[in-house]
Amino acid sequence: QSTPVQSGALGSLPIAQGVPAGVAPPPYSPAAPPVCGQSPQYAGDAHAQSGGLPPDIRVAKNEWFDFFDRDRSNGLDRRELTSALVVTFRAQADGARQASIASAVDSVWAIFDLDRNGVVTRNEFSRPDGLADTIIANLHFA
Repeated sequence: QSTPVQSGALGSLPIAQGVPAGVAPPPYSPAAPPVCGQSPQYAGDAHAQSGGLPPDIRVAKNEWFDFFDRDRSNGLDRRELTSALVVTFRAQADGARQASIASAVDSVWAIFDLDRNGVVTRNEFSRPDGLADTIIANLHFA
């Protein structure tokens, strides 16, 4: 049985099954920690370092950004962003979804890294219709 795929600004991400058309999906909740003993490629590096759950991006954009800005550079590089999306979209134990997310990040990177400096700065992240708004818009597909 295949997982439906929804194409959006973040590429083709598998969406949850069992939600009938026209019915709102369950509310977002922060991802659970990675399963002990598993180490998928992007299993939430920042999550593991922080020892806590990420803030809900829908209500705490800056806190979400800070949570995943591991090096405190005030910018998210591709690896930090990929790890953030893996945790946010609850894909820690699913290597195929991780690969899909990494591919989506590569595909849309130039849309969000406006100054082409290799990181999505806090301003690029927070601007109207920027990365934060795009992630929030895609959460209902998680």
